[in-house]
Amino acid sequence: MEELAIAIIGLGLMGGSLGLELSSWPRTKFIKGYDIDRKAAEKAKELGAVNFISPSLEEAAQGVDLVFLSLPVMSVPPVFLELRPHLSPSTRVLDLGSTREWVWGEISPALQGLEYSGFHPMGGGERSGIEHARKGILRNVPILVSPPPASESGKNMVEEIARFLEGQVFF
Repeated sequence: MEELAIAIIGLGLMGGSLGLELSSWPRTKFIKGYDIDRKAAEKAKELGAVNFISPSLEEAAQGVDLVFLSLPVMSVPPVFLELRPHLSPSTRVLDLGSTREWVWGEISPALQGLEYSGFHPMGGGERSGIEHARKGILRNVPILVSPPPASESGKNMVEEIARFLEGQVFF
């Protein structure tokens, strides 16, 4: 089973909680984290949600197989467009946001063959921020995946992550 280098961009409630879960996924090689709030990034590392803090989006993209975007919806397109030139062609991007059509319209011209899917666990909490991140809040929840991954291997990866989270995927 191939280990995967992971980056999580946005280390609030959802990104931090996802990092806490993926830290025990057998396929995780390491998790890089990036957040514009340096204190949130440091807290995520302290909690064990990430192994390394990346000082920039460019560095976060280097050498990773899988990127999770865990950002406010309006931030997704500009952050993705800044990140895109630094992603290898084989990197998969999963966006935890709930809004799809507008985001897709903004980013699709820049995809150029990159596999990008929405991966929205329908869980969380009433409070935001890394200080409220915890294991369990993304477990046993429906996961909306839209658009579905373009490749069979991408679909298998999404399903594998969902199984690990004990969630049910809806394409």
